[in-house]
Amino acid sequence: MAARVLRQAGVPEVLPFAERGLVRVAQDADFGNALDEALDEHDEQRRVARREEARKHTWDLRSARLMELLEAAEKRIAAANA
Repeated sequence: MAARVLRQAGVPEVLPFAERGLVRVAQDADFGNALDEALDEHDEQRRVARREEARKHTWDLRSARLMELLEAAEKRIAAANA
């Protein structure tokens, strides 16, 4: 089953994904209709795009990026204290 992401409005971090057609955002009464549309969707291109985007947001990648940022901060602090 292809991932069909639906999110109720109120989480601004989701909006860039909605603007690219990767997720649907709905509010209140529209939520049920948007859910039905998402379940009826069988767009292979969107499914592939969602999976490609999801691969960019794994915990392994996030933790690696966090380590890079921490190491860079540590170097800056060491340099400032030298």
